[in-house]
Amino acid sequence: MFLKILPYFIFLLVKKIEDSVQSIQLLTRTFDGFVGSSQVYENSAGMKSGTITIRVPADRFEETMAAIKNLAVKIEREDVNAQDVTEKFIDLEARLRNLEAQEIQYLEIMKRAFTVNDILQVQQRLGDARGQIEQIQGQIQFLSRQVDMSTITVSLISEADIEVFGISWRPL
Repeated sequence: MFLKILPYFIFLLVKKIEDSVQSIQLLTRTFDGFVGSSQVYENSAGMKSGTITIRVPADRFEETMAAIKNLAVKIEREDVNAQDVTEKFIDLEARLRNLEAQEIQYLEIMKRAFTVNDILQVQQRLGDARGQIEQIQGQIQFLSRQVDMSTITVSLISEADIEVFGISWRPL
């Protein structure tokens, strides 16, 4: 069974945005992943937020998530969806096998073609089959990469600056 983990979103409250982004970048490299995008921006005077999207091997997903969660003061929200792509993968492989068999048959027909018109028609069909084979191989490779790597998007919000009577708030 092939399972594609769709983008996982997690919203974290952290002490300092820049430090958290750097820590996530380091964790990503440690877990053999890569950073897709990273942003740190100022919401209002002195208040910062950030977003970082990473890709990690699917077998390191749980480990990566645990490490990211350890950076949080509080986990505000988590959203995860998963899609089973087994049926699509099996369908693509079946279509690929059929097209490859068709290509072999066209090659055999080509050996027996004598007229220029016959040769041109077989070449056209052979080219069409080859194009479809390459397209399906690309789709299979894309699906395989999607299954092999998990996408995690982390939204970061800085912790409130002031606490009065047990209530945290941000001036301005």
